[in-house]
Amino acid sequence: MRITIIGHASLLVELNGFNLYIDPVFFDPFETNHISCPKRKVDKERLPRADAVFFSHDHADHADFKSIGELNRDAQVFVPKGSPLNTTLLERGFSSLNPVSGTEVRQVGPFELYFTPSEDEDIELGVVVTSGRHSVWCQVDTVVEEKTVLDILRRYELGLVFATYNPLILHGRNWHQERVFPRHRYEYLLEMAVMCQAHRVVPYSSGQRCADIPEFNRMEYPVLREQFLEDLKLLAPKTEGIRANPGDILQFDDSEFRWLVGASPFVKMLSDKSTELVFSPPSSSWPPLRTRRTPRYSLDQIEKTITSLIENWLEPILQTYASDLLLEGPLRRLRDRRHNFEIVCLLEEESLDMESDLSRYDALRWHLVTWVPKPIFVKGGRVDADYSFVLSARALMDYVMQIDHQRPSIPQIRCRYRREERSGDSGGISLEPLPPPELFRPRRHFVDACFAWDPLQEIFA
Repeated sequence: MRITIIGHASLLVELNGFNLYIDPVFFDPFETNHISCPKRKVDKERLPRADAVFFSHDHADHADFKSIGELNRDAQVFVPKGSPLNTTLLERGFSSLNPVSGTEVRQVGPFELYFTPSEDEDIELGVVVTSGRHSVWCQVDTVVEEKTVLDILRRYELGLVFATYNPLILHGRNWHQERVFPRHRYEYLLEMAVMCQAHRVVPYSSGQRCADIPEFNRMEYPVLREQFLEDLKLLAPKTEGIRANPGDILQFDDSEFRWLVGASPFVKMLSDKSTELVFSPPSSSWPPLRTRRTPRYSLDQIEKTITSLIENWLEPILQTYASDLLLEGPLRRLRDRRHNFEIVCLLEEESLDMESDLSRYDALRWHLVTWVPKPIFVKGGRVDADYSFVLSARALMDYVMQIDHQRPSIPQIRCRYRREERSGDSGGISLEPLPPPELFRPRRHFVDACFAWDPLQEIFA
């Protein structure tokens, strides 16, 4: 069995001329502004033909549309059951789709694939690839729990684990308020890696960085691979830790294992700027939100447009949530706590950070007065709103008017919650606003499950 590290979460597993790709992503950037770290170059002309492909989930850093376009359409494709990728791949002409669930076993070529579940709200899977003699577990972004590890150990002796290792700080694209190292989540990841009893462990699936906002890197990625392997060595001294980079090959030859650095003919590592990922929140602040109003939009036009979006789109959507008995996750907690929020559209050129007093800014505001039993927005805002969704009026208008087909991004929308304690009153019991780490439960969901809800997401989904 021969495994090529393509970068981030992308792997090629080969045996007897059969090629299995796992989360193939060949191009950078693979998200709006994320690139591989270490930086790599993939020679797509030399990529081996795919006999089978496994997509763990539908996030852009694991299922990149441009990369999907490079795959031959007759490959056998394995996708989590219920994932939107099933429709996407059918539309792109793939003829052999295999929706699978956690704990399901499939045979493909010389490999047995055992799909491992995730204790996450996202639809995602990991996979154990075994040739009979050697078994490799790719956890990808799944949330691993003890019962999953025990189930795997009853079935396989793990020669290699590509392990989740980074307790990401990002609890949603709008929330950047956790400034303390997430020690309990990190220790749990180490505990799961030790429990695997694998001969070798590769820190895996955090090989990316934000290309244009360095501050983001110092806050999102709190653990380097070196630190994880050093700590793992203290806890499991018999386990070999491997800091594999793009272009490296990990090869099992009968009873021998070899780590071939830079041996791939189609992937080359160009540079490694992992130091930019060092966790350093005190010296890093989220870049200010900047916005400006252009002459093409009058104040009246902006107000009418946003009012129409709220009345015709957002209020009906929130109405469905108001009566949904099965609603779950952070949105359920917001609704049940009767929290109010406001939408703040900045008009003039401003520089806004997370600590700014919103009342000082020239903006249009809409305040959600009640959610249950019926959502009601009013024009005008409250400075003590539990949650404020702040966005650039220009970015929103450009998107609505189809001048910019990219929906407003991280630098153009920000969310914050009110930190001040609510003063006592005679209004009875009132549940306090929760900071994102508390909305984000259970706390063991470290990788991709996040509170990423905002009103724009509902309108433009």
